[in-house]
Amino acid sequence: MGLSFIERNMIIIVIIMSFLLIPMIAITLLHAFMFSHNVDLSPASRCDYRNRWFYTLDEIKALYEKEYRKGDRLENFVRTKNGKAIAYCMGAQFEIPEKFIKTTLGHLEKMLEKGYAKYIFRLDAYHSHLFISNESFFKYENLTYTEVITTFIKDENLGALYHNAEHLALRKPPITGKIDPVAENLINKRSIIGWYDGRPLEFTYPKPSDPIPLIQANTAGMPKGYYGGWTITFKANKNGGFIVRHGGQEIRIDISFYDLDYY
Repeated sequence: MGLSFIERNMIIIVIIMSFLLIPMIAITLLHAFMFSHNVDLSPASRCDYRNRWFYTLDEIKALYEKEYRKGDRLENFVRTKNGKAIAYCMGAQFEIPEKFIKTTLGHLEKMLEKGYAKYIFRLDAYHSHLFISNESFFKYENLTYTEVITTFIKDENLGALYHNAEHLALRKPPITGKIDPVAENLINKRSIIGWYDGRPLEFTYPKPSDPIPLIQANTAGMPKGYYGGWTITFKANKNGGFIVRHGGQEIRIDISFYDLDYY
């Protein structure tokens, strides 16, 4: 007997949480061995974030500008065909409603405007976890995988939990330096909820029952009464397919339903 949609999603969530928790626990136990203060910004170097976890604001800015100019795109970025946004995920293709794209871009613009994030890429505003009410989620059990995703993103209760500044160092230099007040402010408000029904952005914070590494990183979980079902990622680059406006400039970005990690 095959796994139900709910069972498959529970497995996916466990896997994702494992990838989130393992690095954080490792940082807590072995942080003294995980940081190098040298960042290779040479043109021949590919941006690679696997060698350490935290970066200062100056380092993040330099890496962001390098990545943007280089123009590398997400592998499964949402493409526009005949005026329609088409997503690619696990071998499937499906149309993304215009409202979803516009609202997501609006969330990113508002976060930049309000100072909740500084850059749209791997080291800052890089992903959001989509969620819907528990009642809505359990109605989808008998749908196919593609039907679930396309129904999910049209749900009237849809929200997105953004985890920004995930790789921002509190201290400058990391671990040994003084606390950077700008970084501290960004970390304190790094978990943001965006709604798809027109409600404004709101802050959220970890619950006392959450794992200690998540609390230490100020990483909030899903709001009570809601169920997370998918993660989308963002990457600003000069070849991006969508536009976010900030500070009088146009920032081109890609959106993907199947690129949780990129380097």
